[in-house]
Amino acid sequence: MILIADSGGTKTHWKTIGEAKSSEFFTAGINPFYSSAEAIMLLFENELKQQLSSVPQKIFFYGAGISQEDKKGMIANALKNVFPSAIVEVEHDLLAAARATCGTRAGISCILGTGSNSCLFDGNQITDNIPSLGFFLGDEGSGAHLGRKLLQAYFYRELPDELRIKMKSRFDMSREHILNKVYFENMPNKYVASFSEIVTENKEHPFCSLLLATTFHEFIERHV
Repeated sequence: MILIADSGGTKTHWKTIGEAKSSEFFTAGINPFYSSAEAIMLLFENELKQQLSSVPQKIFFYGAGISQEDKKGMIANALKNVFPSAIVEVEHDLLAAARATCGTRAGISCILGTGSNSCLFDGNQITDNIPSLGFFLGDEGSGAHLGRKLLQAYFYRELPDELRIKMKSRFDMSREHILNKVYFENMPNKYVASFSEIVTENKEHPFCSLLLATTFHEFIERHV
């Protein structure tokens, strides 16, 4: 059985191939920049292993935040600890996106999820990439970028009253709570991206429509 993972900051999408009946399921998102090696291994042990009917012979893991060798090693070691007999390959999620969208043809492939990224693909490998600076410095056009802009508008008193009321009814909007979640807890990118639901649910509202247009334009201008 072959196990394939597409992991972002919010969720990891798993698919099995080679069994009598292929299956797919989700676990929490994994980003080695925001999670410890121990936390990643516990997730594989407690969330992933429980959903498999057999032990995989090969595992292909594509994920966010895996452009550096040490981050690849964190994921690979965690998988090998849980599945010691499996052959493990860990690659950046950009390569998965390029293979999925371009196949063996040259092209530009982009990711817009909790974070954002883009690359130039020659049909075999990634040949160029404007570097992703992550949640605090980049991720233009992403869910985290939208959420960050929305939170700024809320606290800077730039948000229309009807959107402000919706945010207060759904989230704990105390400044202390939000700063603690962003600066002192794990996965702040996932937390901030959760606020982007307000934008997508109200995309016809002039404020949200403009916010979507400007953030996507910024992504295209800077990364494509």
